[in-house]
Amino acid sequence: IVTRTNRINMVEPSSASVFQEAETILHNGNPENAIQKYTKEITRLMTILKQSSKYEQRNQLQAKIKNYLSRAEEIRNSQQACKKEQTKSQSDETTPTVLDSVIHPVPAVGWDDVVGLEQAKTVFKREVILKIKFPKLFEA
Repeated sequence: IVTRTNRINMVEPSSASVFQEAETILHNGNPENAIQKYTKEITRLMTILKQSSKYEQRNQLQAKIKNYLSRAEEIRNSQQACKKEQTKSQSDETTPTVLDSVIHPVPAVGWDDVVGLEQAKTVFKREVILKIKFPKLFEA
């Protein structure tokens, strides 16, 4: 029988193997599948996080989720940069676009610039940011 405590303790080995699998998939030239692997693991860890009542375990789970989110974002950004480079080489860079005249630069304000309210920031990131970045995780 797998209890909640045993299930939480099983996080370490499977998370490490998921990381290795995702990185292998990435190095084999399939970044989308690597992102999907990270997304599934994030979903699994979030489920365990909801069940966990121990402060230290919750912090460890949150750190793993944050690391996996960061890695998935790195892969996605790398993909987008490659696509942009391909697009730039195919199009004339001097041609103005409608977006250039409509979109204004947004100041670079990060989470570290907001002082205090750590718990509120964590809840906001988990409940809003994750749902925007990974909507498929929250579909019924």
